[in-house]
Amino acid sequence: MNQKSILRYGFFTFSILNILGNGIDNSLLINITKPFLLLSLLGYYVASTNNSNTFIIVALAFSWLGDVLLMFQEKNSLFFILGLVAFLIAHIFYCIYFYNTITKKSKLNFNIIKLVGVLVYIVLFLFFIQSKLGSMLVPVIIYALVIGSMLLLSLHTHQLVAHQLFVIGAVLFTLSDTILAVNKFHTTLPNAGLFIMLTYVLAQYFLIKGALKNKQ
Repeated sequence: MNQKSILRYGFFTFSILNILGNGIDNSLLINITKPFLLLSLLGYYVASTNNSNTFIIVALAFSWLGDVLLMFQEKNSLFFILGLVAFLIAHIFYCIYFYNTITKKSKLNFNIIKLVGVLVYIVLFLFFIQSKLGSMLVPVIIYALVIGSMLLLSLHTHQLVAHQLFVIGAVLFTLSDTILAVNKFHTTLPNAGLFIMLTYVLAQYFLIKGALKNKQ
């Protein structure tokens, strides 16, 4: 088994164990596996290509940092803010990657239906949770706009061979962050941790598989 396969299987193993830990509410299993999720995925990405994209690497690195910071949010709310910032930066670098990849093929012309659809989602999401946000209103608005931008850009990768992978990854990432925000600020959801991590690890994997396929 080569290094690429070992890292890929490692990512799936850590992901399954982490999701299981969330499902049975085992904090030890969650905390042991979470730091290795993005490390193994990053290793898999680098091992799978001779021409790694810097924006993808930075996005994965800040996602890893966000994962680690959020592990300590129960001890101090500052860690949640720092984790939010780390994931915000990760989304920005995914946005840059999508923009650069799209514009290498052709000029970016936003589809009005896709643009309105994403804006409607953002508005409805913010309307639903805004009454519970308090001092977090502005940071959450900024975060929603950035991840909405990532989703919108993924929808405009239709000229790329990895279009479907990019869209699935971006949609799952948006869904994961939506569940997290609703559970954190509005209503405690049953098995929220399980669904947050399930959609999150799949989102990252599909985005990375898309980036690798796009290199082919």
